[in-house]
Amino acid sequence: MTRSVGKNWLARLRDRLSSALLRRVVWITSTRRDLADLDHDALGWVAIIGREHYEQSRRKYPIRNWRDLRSVVLLEHGRSPNVLFSIGPLHDDYREVTVYKLLPSFDLNAIRSIFWIPESRLLLGAGETQQEVVTVDRHGLRYFMAPDGQSLISGGAIQSPEIFALAAGVSSPGSGVVLRASDLPSVFAQGLRALKSADWLCFLSTAAITAAARVVKPALLASTILLVTYMALVSTYLSSMESWRARQLDDLGPEVTTLLAKQRAVDVLMAERNALVEVVRNAPPAWPIWEPVAAVWKAGGAIYSVNLSDRLITIRCSAAVATDVLKALQTLKQFKNVQFDSAVRQGGVGQEFVVTLERVSGESSQP
Repeated sequence: MTRSVGKNWLARLRDRLSSALLRRVVWITSTRRDLADLDHDALGWVAIIGREHYEQSRRKYPIRNWRDLRSVVLLEHGRSPNVLFSIGPLHDDYREVTVYKLLPSFDLNAIRSIFWIPESRLLLGAGETQQEVVTVDRHGLRYFMAPDGQSLISGGAIQSPEIFALAAGVSSPGSGVVLRASDLPSVFAQGLRALKSADWLCFLSTAAITAAARVVKPALLASTILLVTYMALVSTYLSSMESWRARQLDDLGPEVTTLLAKQRAVDVLMAERNALVEVVRNAPPAWPIWEPVAAVWKAGGAIYSVNLSDRLITIRCSAAVATDVLKALQTLKQFKNVQFDSAVRQGGVGQEFVVTLERVSGESSQP
């Protein structure tokens, strides 16, 4: 349910963006009009340049990388605004580049758009040109378009689509498809939707890039100047505040030095006090060991050492009879697992041994 709603929303957004784009598309033939066949004098996003305003040629390059090939083509044509080009897909380590060279008689100032796209390139992306030769007959101009992108204006010996197909080396059944002026707006819209991001990058106009550079460079320069000025002001402020504080301390005299030293000493003492409080808070209680100690003494034993680790108590002691001490410890209700930790040895004052016992619960009350 959520996925279908998301897809519908994206589809509506795409349709709205496409509609907004198509409203800003101009078609430059003998006049400058939009796709609704109305005069359009404002700045457009996309300008479709009519086939009568450019010459078209193709060439293959043994360059696999798209960016490298684009750099080579730009270098060959000197980034001229009169030259547009389209880079095709990779085939057998070759890419084909179609170059559209605007005629000297064409007025570049009439374009006034961000993207310049040749008319025949849009026809190439439309479905009508995928299988057979297309004849475009509009506004007194007639030209032919092959499925592989070749196009030629009707004239001389090329007067029919069959002869054009023969000259272009393509097979086309019959006379192909004929497009009139009224058919082209929908075909152009289809071709615009078929363009890829790489195509849009190629058709970005040099004039738009130059205009953007005229705006971006001053903006970057102004931002850099503002940043440097801000850093200088901050450094000046910090230096002046440090000097002012130093002068204030000097004016207060030696009492400030003594006060600061005492304050540091108090801070050190507070840190030590907090550490001791933490040790006392987390240290295990020592009182549980006194009940086993008393039991050992009552059984006639002598204690050498007592070790307390969590609930485990280890007593090293001696007695005349070691088992009497063990039995006395086993009678204690707050302890369990009372046993000799090592072998009983006979010493000069009696039997020497080590007894371990474990507290039943850490919540036992003090005896």
